[in-house]
Amino acid sequence: ALAVPSTHTSTRDSPRNTLTGAAGASLEAGRSSNYATSWFYQFGRLCWRSFRSITREKDNNIALLGQTIVFALLIGCIWLNAAGPVSGKRIQSIAGYLYFVVINQAFSGMFGILFLFPSERVVVLKERGSRMYQIGAYFWSKTVTELPRNLIVNMIFSLITYFMVGLRGGGDHFFVYYVFTVLSMMSSEGLAYVVGAIARDPQQGGAIAPAFIVMAMLFGGFFIGANSMPVWLAWIRHLSFIKYAFAGLMQNEYEGRILDTSACTSGFCPATGDGVLSFYSLDEVPFWANFIIMLVMIVGLRLIAYALLRRGGPKFDHTL
Repeated sequence: ALAVPSTHTSTRDSPRNTLTGAAGASLEAGRSSNYATSWFYQFGRLCWRSFRSITREKDNNIALLGQTIVFALLIGCIWLNAAGPVSGKRIQSIAGYLYFVVINQAFSGMFGILFLFPSERVVVLKERGSRMYQIGAYFWSKTVTELPRNLIVNMIFSLITYFMVGLRGGGDHFFVYYVFTVLSMMSSEGLAYVVGAIARDPQQGGAIAPAFIVMAMLFGGFFIGANSMPVWLAWIRHLSFIKYAFAGLMQNEYEGRILDTSACTSGFCPATGDGVLSFYSLDEVPFWANFIIMLVMIVGLRLIAYALLRRGGPKFDHTL
């Protein structure tokens, strides 16, 4: 259930009575903002409620875990040892794999939010209208409590796929790979929150969201390079989180490497990893900048979603 506090007294020990029965200091702090408790107390209680809700979804968690393992094994079998020796002959295969990973994590993150958040939003806005808790406390508690599950799922996916595909050796390179899979999922989740804050129901959200993902894919840097795009459209690539995730993964794999071209007979076969990055136009932004830009996008999209939720709330309540 989404309801947390209540102003009615009861002998039962429920989340409602727990929240309204806060310590005197929290109560006094909350009264100044027209709520029974302070923002931080609401945030803590909502984090606990959301965490308990996630842990109780045993069937969903098992299904998610099983899906992640099976799909990772399938991907690993398709690209089994595709990286292999440091060869210029395998570049297109590895680039295709890394781009697919970004898209896969993006869709996983988006639809995990999209089919739940619009329906949940309706209830949350009603509870906010009753001054049970503030929108900010709900929204940021939801973001925080969903992070551990995302980290675990992406770690399992990364452990299976990274070594089956045979990507660049070294613990630091594996960690970067893992981090960018997490950032890809969180970026798409932020986009899903924005769409969910606009859409009236999951069906409408499902109709809107794919357009944003497809646009990000088209300007992601794999299908067409920046130099080949029309000038009046090329700027859109800077809005694609897929572009920065793909660039980060490719730089992690190829930056500073010398490639073996002895097996090449024809086609694209550069002698250095930097030549690969130049070919895909992925060297215009340094590695660290891709990481920072994705972090900014993750926070920025969530702030936009938060602002939309605030705007869609009761007009008489401006305290968030």
